[in-house]
Amino acid sequence: MRLHRNDLKIFDSAVAHHAASRLLRAKFSAFGPVDSDLQNSEFKQAALEPWKENLHLSVEVLIGFAAELYLKGFIQIYGAPQKRIYGLYELFTALPQKVQDKLQECSDDLELGEPIERHLKKVADSFAGVRYIHEGFPGNDVLSPKILEVFHKHLLESVGGRSAERFTLEGTVEE
Repeated sequence: MRLHRNDLKIFDSAVAHHAASRLLRAKFSAFGPVDSDLQNSEFKQAALEPWKENLHLSVEVLIGFAAELYLKGFIQIYGAPQKRIYGLYELFTALPQKVQDKLQECSDDLELGEPIERHLKKVADSFAGVRYIHEGFPGNDVLSPKILEVFHKHLLESVGGRSAERFTLEGTVEE
């Protein structure tokens, strides 16, 4: 499949947010009581405590935004609906059935743990929830980071060849 300039932009952005979520998740998981930098200074530890507590929210926003960009990119290349769509579940169901089926196959290969449509429906409000948590938005199930691997795999399979090299995640932390 040949991508046009606008398609490249949206997928470049999706892959960049995907990579950023991987790196930030690795940083988040690296924090622990043995981190020598944090042990050296009581002040530094106190200063970083609120950041550590909320870092997972930044990861959630990156995952949600990357997922939205992947889905909007797929809609763009497979036929865009006439109206604007924002929710992850709504974006997924706007895709042609053939594409939904291919994404489910990728999901099965990467062991998402449940059908992709059910997962996206279950976490439909999580992206808004983490973005507006400071306003008391109610908690919800969180979007699995594996969903990004599903979308990325489908992107690479769809574009293939040299075009796929543009969207590599090499150099980022593996899941």
